[in-house]
Amino acid sequence: MRRLNCLSLAVSALLSGQAHAVACPPASDGLLLDSCEASTRADLVVLEPNAVIPADLAVPEKTTVIVTGAYTSGEKVEPEGFVMDHGRPYDPYIQGWDGLLLITPSGELSLHHVARVRFRGALSNLRDKAQRKAFVVRAKQLGLSAIQSHLLIVDGALDVRDVAGAPRFRRRILFSYSDGGYAIFDSGTRAMTLFEAAQEVAARYSPDMAFNLDMGSYDYCSVTRNGREDVCGTLDRSRTAKLSNILVFTQD
Repeated sequence: MRRLNCLSLAVSALLSGQAHAVACPPASDGLLLDSCEASTRADLVVLEPNAVIPADLAVPEKTTVIVTGAYTSGEKVEPEGFVMDHGRPYDPYIQGWDGLLLITPSGELSLHHVARVRFRGALSNLRDKAQRKAFVVRAKQLGLSAIQSHLLIVDGALDVRDVAGAPRFRRRILFSYSDGGYAIFDSGTRAMTLFEAAQEVAARYSPDMAFNLDMGSYDYCSVTRNGREDVCGTLDRSRTAKLSNILVFTQD
């Protein structure tokens, strides 16, 4: 188990949606980032078609992690699934995937099942047309960003099957803990099926929810610390015109 939910951590998580270093687990080479380590701000950047990732996203004197987010359409360079861009309904139509990632203007991140998005006292089923329309109106008012993907773990339970002959790739998974913290798992040089990756995340970190990030030929990852940028994905910045969106995490 990852941590004990002491009172101070619970209060902190309720206030900011992030855990703090007092309850951090031992360092793990399987994580690109854990919000437990320091105050962490998330952001979604929807890229213009044929535009490479900007070079000025890293914040001086902070750690910046940038990774590919939602899947990109094979027909044109745009994110697939339900997408809100800082309150703008970029593509407010839902795909069959169960996962929804929400980011507030202040950088708080949360993961949800699309059929039961519980946010600030309201519960929405985005598969219901009327409820989805109402949610979009509220998301516009609150300036929310959102993307959609496969959920691999739901309410602490694996939600992906072990399929014979499933493809193996490097995997990257964003997952959240029940206390409001979150982290990014990266399989590194190991090629894994989705089931294997989800199973490892479940066993090692006991998350509440786990959200698949786009990989394969769309694998972009960079970590900037102390002014030094290290590429941790397949693509370098010059080859990112095919990407439609990225997630940017800034950590004190």
